[in-house]
Amino acid sequence: MDREMEQYQIDRLESSRYLAQELEQWKFTAPNWLNESEYPDHKDIDDLQFWAWQFLRRNKNYHFIWLQYVEALNAVIRRLPELKPILRGRTVANSVCDDYTNEAEKANYWRLDAIASQQRELNVFSGIGLLHDETTVNEWRERLSASGEIQNASVESLESYLGEKWGLTCLTNPNYSELTGRSNFTTCGIWHRYAWNDPSHRYKKYLTDPVYDLRLPVDVLKRQFENVLKEKKEREKKGLFVSVKVRPVLPKYRDYLRVLDALECGLTHEEIAKKLQPKIDIALAKKNVTAWKKAAKKLVEKDYLDLPAHMILKKSSTHS
Repeated sequence: MDREMEQYQIDRLESSRYLAQELEQWKFTAPNWLNESEYPDHKDIDDLQFWAWQFLRRNKNYHFIWLQYVEALNAVIRRLPELKPILRGRTVANSVCDDYTNEAEKANYWRLDAIASQQRELNVFSGIGLLHDETTVNEWRERLSASGEIQNASVESLESYLGEKWGLTCLTNPNYSELTGRSNFTTCGIWHRYAWNDPSHRYKKYLTDPVYDLRLPVDVLKRQFENVLKEKKEREKKGLFVSVKVRPVLPKYRDYLRVLDALECGLTHEEIAKKLQPKIDIALAKKNVTAWKKAAKKLVEKDYLDLPAHMILKKSSTHS
C-alpha cells in the first residue's frame, strides 16, 4: 500500500511538472518596449477592434483564464492522446485543417475535431443537468433524455463560454498580435456589458425584468410602470442602455502599450519618461507617463469594449 501511495505521489508530481511546463509556453510575451517598431502604428491601423484587443491581451485576469483553458485542453490530451494535434490547433490563429491538402486527411481531422468538441472538460453544463460519470456531451444528453430532464439543461463550449465574458466569440491566445480566424469582438459581447438593446438576441437573458411590489398603492405602481416604459423607449431610440464614455485617441495608443509593457518590466516612471520623451522636461515627461498609465490601465481592465462599441454606434448612425 505504501509503495502504491509513493508511486501515486510520484505520478502526481510528474503531472504537475508537465502541466507547469505546458502552461509556461502559453504565457503572454510582450514586445520589447524600447523598440517602437515592434508596436502597431495608428497611421497604418485604424481598426478599433484591433486596438481593443491590444489592451485586452495585456489583462492579467484574461491571461489566467487563458491558462485555465489550456489546462482543460491538456486534461483531454492526457486522457485521449490521439486528440493532441486537434486540440493544439485550437490554440493557434488558423485551423490546423488548413494545412491538409488531402481530402481524406481533412475528413479525419473533422472527425477528430467532433470527438474533441464532445469532451466534458471542454464544455460548460448548466441547469439541473449536472454531470455524473459521463465523459462526453452525448452521453450526458442520453441520460437526461431518458429521465426527461433534458429540457431543463443546457451546454456550451468552454471557449465560447469564457470568450463571451470578454466580449469575444471565443477565447483567443493573448500572444496573437491580432484577432484572426473564428474569434472577434461581437455585438453580443459589447451588448453583454452595456445591456445592448437587441430583443432578438439570445443574450437577452442578461437583462433584468422590472420587479413591482404589489403592496404599494396603485398610483405609485402606475408611475413606476410609466417610468419603465419611458426608459424602454429611450433605450430603443439610442440602441444602448449605457452611453459609451471612452473616446478613441489612436495617436496615443502606441505610447500607452509601451508604458504598460515597461511597467511590467519593473521600470520606474522616470526611467520610462527618459526613453519615451527624451527631448522634453523630465517633470512633464513623468506627468505624461502617469497619465498614459492611468488611461491604459482603464482600457486594459474594462474600457477596451468602448472601442468596438464606437464602431457599432457609428454604423448604426450611418444606417439610420
